[in-house]
Amino acid sequence: MTRFTNDHLCFEPAEYERPKLIRSLQISTPLHCLKTEDFEKLTFLEELILVPNFSDYADSQSWPDIIAPTLFRDMKRLRKLRILGKVIKVLPEDTFKGLENLVHLDLGGNQIRDIRANAFRGLPKLSTLCLNHNSLGELRKPFFEGLRELTRLDLSGNRIATIETGTFHSNKNLLSLNLSHNKLCSFNADAFLGLGGLNALSLKGNPLTEVDEYCFARLDKQAVIVADRAFENRSFSLYQ
Repeated sequence: MTRFTNDHLCFEPAEYERPKLIRSLQISTPLHCLKTEDFEKLTFLEELILVPNFSDYADSQSWPDIIAPTLFRDMKRLRKLRILGKVIKVLPEDTFKGLENLVHLDLGGNQIRDIRANAFRGLPKLSTLCLNHNSLGELRKPFFEGLRELTRLDLSGNRIATIETGTFHSNKNLLSLNLSHNKLCSFNADAFLGLGGLNALSLKGNPLTEVDEYCFARLDKQAVIVADRAFENRSFSLYQ
C-alpha cells in the first residue's frame, strides 16, 4: 500500500516508484534490494527512512549486513537519514559518500559492531549522529574522523569498554556526548581530548571504578556530567 501524508510518501516493496518532487520518503524494502539507480530521480529528497519489513522475507538471516557502496551517491539534498531494524553490523569506508548536505544520521537500534576508517567521510555538515543501542565494544581514533561540525553524539546502550586516546580529536564542536549504559570501568587522562566545548556528558549506567583525576580537565568548566557516582571535581556540576 502507498500512503500519502502531505508530501510524505510510504512505499511498500512491490509498489516502489520514483517521484521527482518527494521531500520525505519511508521505504520498507530490505537494504540489499535497494540500488543506486532507485534513487537517481529523487533529486529533491530531504528525508529518508529505511525500515526493512522482516515479516515479508523468510531469508532475512542471510541478508548482507552492510550498506552497499554508493547507495546514497545521488542524494545531494538529503538532510536526514534514519536506518532502522537491526540490519547493519559493519560500516565500511565511504558508506555515506554523496550525502554532502546531511545534518542528521540515525543508525540507532542496529547491530553495528565495527566502524571502518573513513566510514563517515564526505559528511561535512553532519551535526547529529545517533549510534545508540548497537554492539560497539570500543571507540577507536578513526571512527569519527573528519566530523568537524558534529554537535551531538549518542553512543548509549552499546558495549563500549575502552576509548582510544584521540577518538574525539577532530570533533571540537561537540556539545553533547551520551555514553550511558555501556561497559566503561575507567578513563585515562586523554579520553576526552579535543572536547573543550563539551557542555553535557552522560556516563550513567557504567561500572566506573577508576577515573584519572585529569580526565575532565580539558572540558568546559561549566560542563554538566551525569553519572551514577559523584566524582570529586569542583570544576564540574555533577548529578546522580
